[in-house]
Amino acid sequence: MFDVMRIAAIVGIVLAHIWYALGITLLYSNLGGWRQTITSSMGGYGVAIFLLVSGCVIEYTYGEKVWGSISKFDFVSFIEKRILRLYPAYWFSILLGLLFGYNFLATLTSFNWLEFIKTMTGFVVFFNLDFSGGYINPMGWFIGVILCLYFLFPMISRFLKNNGIQGLVLIFLFVWFVRITIPEGASGLNWYWFPLSRMAEFALGIYMVQTGLYLKTINTSKIIQFASDLSFPIFLVHFPVLYILTTTPQAYYENLILYVTVVLLLAYIVYLFDLSFKKFYGNLKLRLKTRREMARRT
Repeated sequence: MFDVMRIAAIVGIVLAHIWYALGITLLYSNLGGWRQTITSSMGGYGVAIFLLVSGCVIEYTYGEKVWGSISKFDFVSFIEKRILRLYPAYWFSILLGLLFGYNFLATLTSFNWLEFIKTMTGFVVFFNLDFSGGYINPMGWFIGVILCLYFLFPMISRFLKNNGIQGLVLIFLFVWFVRITIPEGASGLNWYWFPLSRMAEFALGIYMVQTGLYLKTINTSKIIQFASDLSFPIFLVHFPVLYILTTTPQAYYENLILYVTVVLLLAYIVYLFDLSFKKFYGNLKLRLKTRREMARRT
């Protein structure tokens, strides 16, 4: 179930951004209100599904350790694994965005170290609330949001376990209050990338697992599993190369085919890099642990 939801989420997000890019350039005069409707609904629902699935998976994996015996939950190890899940792939996507994104030379000549450093952390929106993304790869806003939610996970999980549906309603009311009180900013969407205003979807995923409100079918399809694993790399790389869609307006379908091909290729590169980095990191930790144990014995 979770794999299929991830796939549906990334399809909605990518289609929304494709429609947005084409709507601004080729089809703007014909789309009218439909452009905003489709962009906000498909992309917004996709992000919401991503957050919900994140809550489901984290609760499914760590829930009992959090609200069971507190000694079973290693918060430092948990955050370490979440950082390892997010940042290597994200940083590599920034490099690919720099190399394959629009106008490489112009990006270098206008290089801004401060914006770059803020982007590398994934917390650029906390410094520039009117700027949804980050230097080179605008999708970086999601990194800061989801990492903040991971930090809040133990508290949210215990709160929902102790209070049930009443706790979920309180979280939804709190999120609603945050969304109506946070300054809108120039874009009018500051709530969209503010962690406390995205806590509802994450908490709903946690609640669904705690109460068993999800399909318990086990996915046996390697294709679906691979597509699910590729969803996060696609999320990271699809935006910086949107310019491909509008390079030659008369070649609409050719551009679309080229864009999809480039996105899948770059996503697969990120996927392979992520696997290699995690293997390297795991081996490095094992060697360091072995050396420490040998040092103790001597």
